[in-house]
Amino acid sequence: MTEAAVAAAGSRDPGALRTGLRSLSRTFPSVGGHLAVLDGLRGIALLLVVFSHASLLGIDMIPGVDMSGTGKVGVWLFFVLSSFLLMHQFLHLDAADRLDGRAWWRYAVRRLLRIYPLYTLFLLVCWLAPLKTAVTGADVLSHLAAVEGRWHLWSIAVEVKYYLLLPLLVLVYIYIARRSLALATLLTAAGIGVREWLAPAFDNDALWTYIAIFLAGSWVAIAHHYLAHRTRSRGQALRYVAAVAASALFLLLMLMTPSIWARLQEAAIARDHWHRSFTLFAVLWGAFLLGILQSPLWLQNVFAWMPLRVLGVISFSAYLWHPLVLVNMGRLRFVDGGFAQAFVAFVALVLVSVISYVVIERPFLKIGRALGARKAAPHGADAALR
Repeated sequence: MTEAAVAAAGSRDPGALRTGLRSLSRTFPSVGGHLAVLDGLRGIALLLVVFSHASLLGIDMIPGVDMSGTGKVGVWLFFVLSSFLLMHQFLHLDAADRLDGRAWWRYAVRRLLRIYPLYTLFLLVCWLAPLKTAVTGADVLSHLAAVEGRWHLWSIAVEVKYYLLLPLLVLVYIYIARRSLALATLLTAAGIGVREWLAPAFDNDALWTYIAIFLAGSWVAIAHHYLAHRTRSRGQALRYVAAVAASALFLLLMLMTPSIWARLQEAAIARDHWHRSFTLFAVLWGAFLLGILQSPLWLQNVFAWMPLRVLGVISFSAYLWHPLVLVNMGRLRFVDGGFAQAFVAFVALVLVSVISYVVIERPFLKIGRALGARKAAPHGADAALR
């Protein structure tokens, strides 16, 4: 197509690309309105994971910046977002007096349809396709049972175990949250403190290893629920304070990239320097999330930039497929390292992930929504989410 033809097409429908991106970025929230900024934060979490693993393979997605070591930090942001969203959903169901047996049934069905169709396909591809993997049939079964999680799949095993624990956490938190945010805060601090005091042996597949991160996300949901009904009367001052705090925390989290932190400290720092700093990053990511949720709309819009939102929507697909795309990039003989290789790898990952989302994820998400269709949450619940 010539430049003139492109220009003509653009003049006829200047919003075609944006409309397409918005269509892709539509998800199926469990309850109430949908926070666009959360999709954007998922996109950031995905970039941290992909950029880290790419750097480990010698592919620097950001020229001159070694992002290795940030993969787990990105996964921890995924954990905080997941625990926040699920607890947020149940808080609103409880407020609307809809937290009944049917709500728990919908939760179970939706979680199964959210994870297992694509996860099963991915494992089968790793097992049967002629790719650079070493997966057996026994590995497929152990991963589906969340008994283990090799490579980047350890996070799926942890997440599934969290889904099983969540009903108990919801019942305890809701009982406390009905009474006091301070009590919910003490409960969260006590849970994290017990984990630190017991200091269990590190187990990459164990929920207990990362429980502080999930508790932090759950607490943010309670705090956001509490503050949503109180910040309006206090004007914009509190929102600007939250914006400054969130911006400072995000900058700090990015500067803690091992290669950048090493330059700031003028000392050698291992790429796994932060890999067991669970409580530290639970606090940092949790505080950042709460701050961004209380910030003015203009700052939320920065993190809700449309490309980030699209990456957030396809993040589960991209998370699963990205190692196969990166590891097998060597088969593309015409790619000769440097930025060209990084660009081709990233574009290939996005294309694979979009197809995976549209063909596999989205149909099952629609099924889950249809099975759980009920009357929408009250307007107050919608407002609390925006």
